[in-house]
Amino acid sequence: MTNASDFMLEEYKQMIKIYGHLNAQKNDLFRFYITIIGIGVSVITIMSRYINFEIVVSGFNLMKAISLLMFLLSVIGLIIFLSIIGLRMEMILYIRTINAVRGYFVEKDKNNKNNKLLIKNFLVLPDYDQCIPPFHETWATNFFWIVFLVAFIDSALLSISYYIFMNNKLNLIILISMMSIFTIYFLIHFKYYKKMAFSLEENYITKRSFPTKNTMKGNILGEIAEICKEEIKIKKQN
Repeated sequence: MTNASDFMLEEYKQMIKIYGHLNAQKNDLFRFYITIIGIGVSVITIMSRYINFEIVVSGFNLMKAISLLMFLLSVIGLIIFLSIIGLRMEMILYIRTINAVRGYFVEKDKNNKNNKLLIKNFLVLPDYDQCIPPFHETWATNFFWIVFLVAFIDSALLSISYYIFMNNKLNLIILISMMSIFTIYFLIHFKYYKKMAFSLEENYITKRSFPTKNTMKGNILGEIAEICKEEIKIKKQN
């Protein structure tokens, strides 16, 4: 490395590679989740065909086995969900690192006398803000809907598992219990996602901060930390 620019360029290249690897891992994990659910549902469908014929074991025991299988699928789904969330958080951290490198060259290029040739004029994605993207993503992003889908499937499996365990006796109490189980499990997914996102955001801000206000004053990292703090406060209020 001959200078800071060479280092930043190498950093940029490595971050791009790691980001691509993490993205592939996330997609593979989501496909694995869909495969596991698909296989589980297929097994349940096959098992349910034998209930009326009472083959091998009684229909009662088969119903309990189906209920247990659906419960296990919902738990496995939650574990995979946590892994997907972890990978996505790492991806965002690397995206912010990439943005920091872009920001370095944008800041360095501000002394260019020809405004038409400034780097920022040619950036198709001018996100060199180190607070972007947020760890907690909104409904406008693809990842939010992955979170929603996994949470919905896991919650549906758990609530139906409860219904089958109660011997298919659908009454007002069972219905209310099913709805409660679905809602609570669904909210657990989103609550964990939100809590983890804000926790990482606060840790990120802390790491970019400096011990005292005096050392932070006039320092670009300190200014970034202060901006991020304001943004996280606004997000929490909303």
